[in-house]
Amino acid sequence: MKVWVGFIILFFGWNAFASSYVGTITRTSGEVKVLTKARSKPKGKGPWVKFDGRYYKVKKARVGYKLKNENVVQSYSNGKAMVIFPNGDQINVGPGTSYEMAWNQKQKKTNTVLKMLYGNVRGVVSPKGPRKNMRIITKTAVAGVRGTDFSISAIGAETEVSVLRGKVEVKPIAKKAKPIAIESGFTAKVKVEEPKTEKSEDSATKQADTKVVAETQPETILKKITKEKLVEIQNISTVKTKPLETASLAEAETITKELKKLEAAAKETVLEDIKTYNPEEYKKLEAKKGSIDIAEINTTVVSKLFKEAPSEPEKAKFNEEDFEDLDDDIYNKYFKN
Repeated sequence: MKVWVGFIILFFGWNAFASSYVGTITRTSGEVKVLTKARSKPKGKGPWVKFDGRYYKVKKARVGYKLKNENVVQSYSNGKAMVIFPNGDQINVGPGTSYEMAWNQKQKKTNTVLKMLYGNVRGVVSPKGPRKNMRIITKTAVAGVRGTDFSISAIGAETEVSVLRGKVEVKPIAKKAKPIAIESGFTAKVKVEEPKTEKSEDSATKQADTKVVAETQPETILKKITKEKLVEIQNISTVKTKPLETASLAEAETITKELKKLEAAAKETVLEDIKTYNPEEYKKLEAKKGSIDIAEINTTVVSKLFKEAPSEPEKAKFNEEDFEDLDDDIYNKYFKN
């Protein structure tokens, strides 16, 4: 039996006027699965997979698959995916990633929460859309996204938030911790050490006891985003297209139309946002938007920051292997010095 190394969980509630699905898988690479029909107990013909206390049936994630409420998308160690929402918002998911997205439909104001369990995602969110007030919760921090282009990495007790465009506010999950505003071109790393404890032994019962003697405060480091981090973000959000797996030519034509519509919406969302922050760059991209797709626009954003970003002290030089998930033409065009 294979062991899943990561999960992408998309739990997303819609009100009566919203679409019945929460997003469409527009690109996949490597192994990606979708868990459906969540139940508290397995019922009927299996096989069933248990995750987070519930049971699901497993389907292969295909391009054009519409994710519904309580679907679970699983990315394996070599798996990546792009999900586009009807308004053009995007979530690009790296290998071995797990997150849960929830929308409380009972509230008057849309309140989207993305619970990041593990891994890396790059999100592009419109400041005018339904996810404009999205909060991202990790084990060590809470991030308030006010739209635009950002990356979240959650590994153990460490959270790293990078902003490519716009602003994100991050607050460590700890008493008296203060929020930090992250501007475009910066990264904030929040790390929490294990609390200090001491062991003692009860003389009467001879039983050992461990108690917390000091709560450690989180360490938060704010610095300019580095070339190394930008390469990581670019590789996460580079998902190559592949042929459709459909039962008929008619189905393929229908899916192709839907994908074109979604990617067009994503392109407009990104261009409108770039127009707000960088009018000159917007004019250049707008002039050739008919010949480039959403992935290339996102690549352009990263490459602009890459040219001015500092390198990590311990690694001052890049090799082509650092860009292993990029096509050669993209590497040569945007990143090669």
